[in-house]
Amino acid sequence: MHFKLRIGFTLVEVLISIALLCTTGTVLLSFFFKNPTTELAWINDYGNNLSKTYLYSIQIDTPDTIFTHLDYHGWHWEIVIQAHKKDPEACFQATSIRANQDTTRSLYICDYE
Repeated sequence: MHFKLRIGFTLVEVLISIALLCTTGTVLLSFFFKNPTTELAWINDYGNNLSKTYLYSIQIDTPDTIFTHLDYHGWHWEIVIQAHKKDPEACFQATSIRANQDTTRSLYICDYE
């Protein structure tokens, strides 16, 4: 018997390699290029946690203050604490601002004497 030696790839091998390359490419693209919605959710969550942290750590007689914070991405945050005092209550509003452009929702805490 005489056998022919076939050199090359089968169609199944080619399809499997294309599927693997597409899957790897999709994962890498989603890693390098973040979705704006995902990024916005991260900004809001991080800013909300910063506001909470500073609101719970301030003294009741603290006047209007701006705190600065540097996150692990290297972004500069400003946490603006504003005091609103009326007898018998003192309320504080905290707003986190990232890089002077992204502002998160304000959080409030009030103390009644």
